[in-house]
Amino acid sequence: MDLSLTPSQSLERAVAIAGSQSALARVCGISQAAVWKWLANGKHLPAEHVLRVEKATGVPRSLLRPDIYPEDLHVRPALSSVVCDPGSLSNAYHFSDTPAGRTAAEAPAAAADRSPIPFPCKEVQG
Repeated sequence: MDLSLTPSQSLERAVAIAGSQSALARVCGISQAAVWKWLANGKHLPAEHVLRVEKATGVPRSLLRPDIYPEDLHVRPALSSVVCDPGSLSNAYHFSDTPAGRTAAEAPAAAADRSPIPFPCKEVQG
């Protein structure tokens, strides 16, 4: 891919690879008219569509939006991650104003004892 393309030329390349303005619009979940306006007015591809367009067309994000994704941007991998056991997941913040089993006299206390249920996840080094 030619790394000397402007963002407008890169957007035109993405349209050509997608096959049409309509095809690129479907990738972005927008109308063909919106893609036409970007091209006709020389506008940048909106940031919320850059990653989808890159994935669908192979045109690098650093060419589509160099102001957001500079070529020399290096992302370091995470040093740790969170691992969850999906089998034990529940709604960790499920509360009710009138929980089953509480009498009318106990209801005022219900608001005071709303602490979240611990989430079954742990951090692992990787």
